[in-house]
Amino acid sequence: MSESLSAGKEVLSYCNSCKASLAHIIEVMKGNVPHKVKCKTCKKTHVYKDPSKVNATKTRARRTTKKSKSTVLSWSEAIAKVKTPAKKYSPKETFLEGDLIDHPTFGKGVVEKNLDNTKIVVIFENDLKTLVHGR
Repeated sequence: MSESLSAGKEVLSYCNSCKASLAHIIEVMKGNVPHKVKCKTCKKTHVYKDPSKVNATKTRARRTTKKSKSTVLSWSEAIAKVKTPAKKYSPKETFLEGDLIDHPTFGKGVVEKNLDNTKIVVIFENDLKTLVHGR
């Protein structure tokens, strides 16, 4: 950042609405760094985001979202705890935490938690899935 930045001047910032680094007008400064900026394209005001740092953060986030092998261990442990037979999965059926379900695509899984009256999180052998139920 150069020392000549001040409110009312133009600066390059990443805009979450536009999903791009675009020209913004500085509205609020904190020290000699822009704090709030207004996008010249979509006209929304938001916190200043340095475009070079946003791209590096996004790349790191994508790399860390891969599934770990701990899901497989959790699935094995969850299956071992279930004592009731598997229920065939249907979006019309209602499931409780700990229920064993047999999904036509994902195979056997255990309901980890009930998110609300219409969604459940299920542990499958290779993944966690959010499924609908009780519809």
